[in-house]
Amino acid sequence: RIFDLMAYFAEYGFNKSHSAAYAYVAYQTAYLKTHYPVEFMAATLSADMDNTDKIVKSIAGCREMGIEILPPDINLSGKEFRVVGSSIRFGLEAVKGVGSAAIESILETRDATGPFASVSDFLERIDQRKVNKKVVEGLIKAGAFDVLEGSRAGAMETMNRILSNGSRSSTGRIYGQQSIFADPREAGSVAVPEWDKDILLKYEKEALGFYITGHPLSAYAAALKKLGTRGISNLEETDDGAEVRIAGILRGLRKIQTKSKAEIMAYCTVEDPSGSVDIIVFPELYKASLAMLQKDVPLLVKGALDKTEKGLKIIAHEVSRLDVADDRHIRRAELTLTLPLSDGIQLRTLHSLLKADAGGAYPLYLRVKHQGTETLIETPMKISADTDTVIRLEKIAGKGAVVFQ
Repeated sequence: RIFDLMAYFAEYGFNKSHSAAYAYVAYQTAYLKTHYPVEFMAATLSADMDNTDKIVKSIAGCREMGIEILPPDINLSGKEFRVVGSSIRFGLEAVKGVGSAAIESILETRDATGPFASVSDFLERIDQRKVNKKVVEGLIKAGAFDVLEGSRAGAMETMNRILSNGSRSSTGRIYGQQSIFADPREAGSVAVPEWDKDILLKYEKEALGFYITGHPLSAYAAALKKLGTRGISNLEETDDGAEVRIAGILRGLRKIQTKSKAEIMAYCTVEDPSGSVDIIVFPELYKASLAMLQKDVPLLVKGALDKTEKGLKIIAHEVSRLDVADDRHIRRAELTLTLPLSDGIQLRTLHSLLKADAGGAYPLYLRVKHQGTETLIETPMKISADTDTVIRLEKIAGKGAVVFQ
């Protein structure tokens, strides 16, 4: 009898209590994110500092919420991400290669003797036994000295020049010896031109694991809107097997040989501002795309989404260079409408806009969503792919409602 009661309880006891506990946590989380969004996101970023993929998604989420992520600052950043008004200041511990001991030493020095005035002042005052050259390089590449120096290239040159003259200053200060920077000419910053934008972003990515002050795809923002690409972070919400088009920078490529015909195919990692995804390029397409499958090349990829328990992949059908992509890739426009719209005025305004833009080049399809169903309707209208048209339509139908396929 007792065993029967235990077996009956086991049918519902764990799962219901488990569901209730998680529902309560979900409610608390939703409440905090809604009423304290900046504090919530700062705490989330700090909790995930050792997971670059989660940091990238959280920063993308912050930007969607209108929360500015301030870059690392050697005088203002703490160990973790911190709230600054309605913004979040980057935490120093999220900079690659900068360990806890180095950060604690920097913060102790800053608290004890005040803000740093320059790279040379920083190098003179910190304990170089704990804060070595690799740490300083990482901080410079991450932009932590931007407010003190004219350029990151100049900050790097200043550091190299000072350290080449000897690194006894900070250890000498500890033992009461005279600083090698007694001559102010030795401590001056070096004025050199800033690195090219691509190099600056490359170093930033190297130091942080992602971009914070820009992205190589930013130059293609207008083209991406016309081409109807999806953000990589949005692929989670897309159905398995769906045809998708993404744009990104090629960050990695692994070639393998097929077992059947011993042909070469590739697994590519492509990255956009919101995240990264693996692309499967089968032998025939690999041969045709070989010249463009080079590291750091911006690519436009069209393929089928493959969702498994291990994650997302895209099986590529087409690969082209983004910097030479144009409207030839566009075949039609899709406008997604989620019914019911809030009022009849919206619908009439939308109809007026479509009539006004009737001289466009791309056939318009309506993707109508209503009560869990989705219907694609071909219309006799055509619209253009210019940015103004997209902005006007999305003001009514919602952000991301217009896609060019």
